[in-house]
Amino acid sequence: SLNTECKNIFPQVKKAALKCSKMINKQLTCGHIREIPCSLYNETNLPCFVEIEKTLACGHTKKVQCFESSDLEGYNERAHGDETKTSIDPFGAIFLCEMKCSRDLPCGHKCQKMCHELCKCTELLQKKLSCHHTVQYRCGTEKKNITCDQPCELLLTCGHTCSATCGQKCSAKCNTLVEFTSELQCGHNKVIAPCYLKNIAQDDPDLYKSYLSGYCEAVCG
Repeated sequence: SLNTECKNIFPQVKKAALKCSKMINKQLTCGHIREIPCSLYNETNLPCFVEIEKTLACGHTKKVQCFESSDLEGYNERAHGDETKTSIDPFGAIFLCEMKCSRDLPCGHKCQKMCHELCKCTELLQKKLSCHHTVQYRCGTEKKNITCDQPCELLLTCGHTCSATCGQKCSAKCNTLVEFTSELQCGHNKVIAPCYLKNIAQDDPDLYKSYLSGYCEAVCG
């Protein structure tokens, strides 16, 4: 039977000041039995550390300590019927469901995130673009953001291949390095520079020579 009164005998003058440390069993309000020091027998709010399984608002179960279950009940009442999951739990991380979510998303895929996280489709898809290249993208990506990252295969007016990616607009400036033969301001007459500088030669010859001189790596003097 459970003890209801301390049976240890102390001298009368010291009895009020001394605490009985003998371990006894006490039935808590939850119904579980906990071993406690005799001096704590009259305490009414002793936490129960027995591990129990509780059902969360999402329907999954989680193992918690018994004393946590009262807060968990409050959480379930607040969350019941709420179809929008939140990653912020008002009662702390101990009540976040750690099971994998399996909800059907509007896109037709199943959610692959954790149950306590906001649902978002992370399915990796493939699509063949008008350029005939195939790209991978995450489900839910806006159509305007699905672009080709393959090297562009178009030829510029100069005859060189565009240096941009297929999904980018071709640049009017060809950055392919070519050899220029021209009298430079530094006195040299050969330099390796970007192809697009040829266009400047027609519009502004002096500026053209100035730009070319900036690319000269020959040793002066």
